[in-house]
Amino acid sequence: MNTRPGKRPAGAFCLSLWMLLFWANPGLGVAAYRYQDLGTLSGRSWAGGINRSGQVVGYSQTQYDPNNYEPHAFLAAAPSPMQDLGTLAGGPTSALGFISSANGINNSGQVVGWSAAILADGTYAQHAFLTSASGPMRDLGTLGGSTAVASAINHNGQVVGWSSIILLGGTPQHAFLWTATGGMQDLGSWGGDSWAHGINNSGQVVGAAATISPTGASVQHAFLWTAAGGLQDLGTLGGGNSSASAINDNGQIVGYANIGSGQQHAFLLPAAGSMLDLSTLGGDTSGANGINSRGQVVGWSLVAGTAQHAFVWTASGGMQDLNNLVVNPPVNDYLFEARAINDLGQIVGSTNNGRVFLLTPIRAVPPMMELLLN
Repeated sequence: MNTRPGKRPAGAFCLSLWMLLFWANPGLGVAAYRYQDLGTLSGRSWAGGINRSGQVVGYSQTQYDPNNYEPHAFLAAAPSPMQDLGTLAGGPTSALGFISSANGINNSGQVVGWSAAILADGTYAQHAFLTSASGPMRDLGTLGGSTAVASAINHNGQVVGWSSIILLGGTPQHAFLWTATGGMQDLGSWGGDSWAHGINNSGQVVGAAATISPTGASVQHAFLWTAAGGLQDLGTLGGGNSSASAINDNGQIVGYANIGSGQQHAFLLPAAGSMLDLSTLGGDTSGANGINSRGQVVGWSLVAGTAQHAFVWTASGGMQDLNNLVVNPPVNDYLFEARAINDLGQIVGSTNNGRVFLLTPIRAVPPMMELLLN
């Protein structure tokens, strides 16, 4: 059928209208992801974090002789090869005892983690570091003990983690907040150990700290720390223990907590409200590792049986197995754990065989559109 110039067939107009409605209303489609293997340095690799630009950090095995590997922190920015960030100890790029791991990255490309450091007396210790793609690693020191780990960094360059301190009769670990101007600040505890795992751009810190339950048992509870209020106990899902993993800029917190029966479940705690049990993928255990500003949560869960799968959770869709949402799944691998999610919805994690993956969201074509396109 011929049409006059400037006119479109009715079918094409309907298709365009449907596409417009579809893209304007994300709820009409099913979220899906494209899988990308980010490679490795020499052996297996595991994800630590991701920023808005899609830069990914973690650690990967480096081979220092034919039969032995050591972990090194990496920075991956596809399609470029994975970059070895080295260690605080310096020396050979791959050698026994020269180890490191990256746990977080901000939108400026600043990376934090831990690394083997050589102390003044020539001995090794585990210290927190701050670095970037151009390096070198900066030793953030400790709270007085010999070890420290940096777990997260916000866009203002504030770093959180934990460090050993020196007390009479022991060297407990305390959560810390590090800034370029103030150095490492002890965030305190409830009389025992404490660990900081996440920080948002307002400087709110989350983690876990040892405490005593009403029955007198030694447990650990998730906490929220603020400069004004100090450590605030976030409670549990009815069981004994909990731990907070991450906090977004809306004050939403995720982690894991025991339910009344003792099983560990992923949780989401709104800025105002009660801790929400995110359930599981069919097994009895799950844990949440990350959350973005849109309230999308990622983590891991046991499925029916003993296998562990990566998940994404949304308020509208609940907990979904990421293995069922990937349009090009890996061969002979499955998505084992989702570690972090950025504000664009990109997810980073690791497979069961130690391959770091990046998932980029796409929008699945609705059935009606498929018919029109065909």
